[in-house]
Amino acid sequence: MKILHLVPLIGANAEYGGPARGTIRQAIALTDRSHSVTVLSLWKGLKPEGPANAGVELVTFPAHQLPILPGFGGLVSIAALNWLRHNVRNFDVVHIHGGREVWILNACRIILKAGVPFVIQTHGMLNPRKTKTVQSYDSVMTQRAYAPADAALYLTNYEERQLNKWNWMPRTELVLNGVDDPAMQLPVGIGDGRLRVVTTARIHPRKHMPDLVAAVSKLLQQNIQISLDIYGPDEGDVVNVEAAISRNGVQDSVRYCGPLAYGEVRSALSRYNAYVLPSRHEPFPNSLLEALATGLPSICTEECGIAPYLEANHAGIVVQHGADGIAQGLKRLAEEPNLRHELGQNALDLCNSTFSMSAVAERLEEIYLQSSRSDRNQGARL
Repeated sequence: MKILHLVPLIGANAEYGGPARGTIRQAIALTDRSHSVTVLSLWKGLKPEGPANAGVELVTFPAHQLPILPGFGGLVSIAALNWLRHNVRNFDVVHIHGGREVWILNACRIILKAGVPFVIQTHGMLNPRKTKTVQSYDSVMTQRAYAPADAALYLTNYEERQLNKWNWMPRTELVLNGVDDPAMQLPVGIGDGRLRVVTTARIHPRKHMPDLVAAVSKLLQQNIQISLDIYGPDEGDVVNVEAAISRNGVQDSVRYCGPLAYGEVRSALSRYNAYVLPSRHEPFPNSLLEALATGLPSICTEECGIAPYLEANHAGIVVQHGADGIAQGLKRLAEEPNLRHELGQNALDLCNSTFSMSAVAERLEEIYLQSSRSDRNQGARL
């Protein structure tokens, strides 16, 4: 099968976060199952290179920003759309990753006109909005692009409910995020006395990084040995993180370390013995999956889509959102080195079973085949 993946942006500093990383993982896993896979994307900053020795073709074009539509939504590339217009009929199915990005929505219309089956995966980024401006945009742009899709892929039951609030949404299918190559053993020093905490995610208000800073401060006030390093590209909240560090007086124990390239994440994580993701309303974070695959004992809030899997498999600590809940989880890890070992090993087991990329690829094959065999009455859908 010839498969084309579209993702809004692939950047050297992981600006688009987990969906970009997840797209590459899916592409590699499908290639491992003898499919021909191409990824089409835009880029900013340093031009990204394709996955080494993975057999995935990466086609990228420079991103341009519409001044009237800030952020990822305003990314455009006429060249990328022209490439798609000339090449899309060479593929059996197209897998769209995105939300409300202008160029992605226009790409859907090109794919539909060409008569090629396509599925959409919105990674929790397409919840209905109450603002009139967004509602108007959705009625004119989003609905016309996504309604003709053959399937909408969701990560959690919450996301499925949100997608089904759109009365035009196509059939929904569950596809979990996966993670490749879990570690063979736990990180060295996982049971060391001092708790060395790390987090890796886009520094966006939704991630609630100041909550984590405040939680570390609470433990330091209890004379618990703990440090925190924060990695991730700035998505508008670094100023608040740095203010929280200053306000809590933890400059000697908490650092913002900037973004990490995808290839540096695992090696960086292995230097720590605990991971925390303080996000709220987080669908299925690839950053947490990376920590689990490294064997780190991890903490997330109850609003994270991975939380039920951690609880069911005793593979992490799930806490209430906010500084107090995170501090309680961190205190357990600081005072119970044996718990770190147990959670870390269970995390590796969970990655090898439930979150394996081979299982994700097999599931995608089923959906693609079902989509390619569907009755595409183009006259009724155009």
